[in-house]
Amino acid sequence: TYAMEFDAGINSNDDIQVVYAVRTGTSTQITLYHLVRDAVTGWGSKVDIYGTTAYRKYPKVAIDSANDVHAVYHAGTLGAASCKYVKCTSGVWGSEVNIATKYSKPQDGQDICVDGLGNLHVIYYGATSSPNLHYKLYNGSWQAEESLHSMTYDDFYSVSTTDISVDSSNIVHIV
Repeated sequence: TYAMEFDAGINSNDDIQVVYAVRTGTSTQITLYHLVRDAVTGWGSKVDIYGTTAYRKYPKVAIDSANDVHAVYHAGTLGAASCKYVKCTSGVWGSEVNIATKYSKPQDGQDICVDGLGNLHVIYYGATSSPNLHYKLYNGSWQAEESLHSMTYDDFYSVSTTDISVDSSNIVHIV
């Protein structure tokens, strides 16, 4: 058993919200955990987000103005995983949502951010017969998946992460 990938965000109360993956057996036996460091009381107990072990890796988090935690990650089966999303409100995790609409190929490199209007922006690559960079917007409901850039397989296998952020003017930046 060992922790593999971590991501964290800080809410408006200065609490640190950590989501991380722990391998508990084979490469497909991975558990996603949530851990909070309360600014006043310190570290709390870890929470198993789903209560099950499955192939879920590379979590990324964003925190909105209501202090809800939003996470995206790579999940499914080895070689055919897709970008998934889950939200935590008041310490309660919701159901897993499949973000990608084209998942005949593996997806990776996901990231998430929240703009000043509370909209979610998600980026990931893969998912089609040729690996593309994809974007999804949530502004009350998930909008259509957009392919932003077509990559060659050499590009695809040399890219390990993507990053998305938003500035004070709500302009989205992707690298």
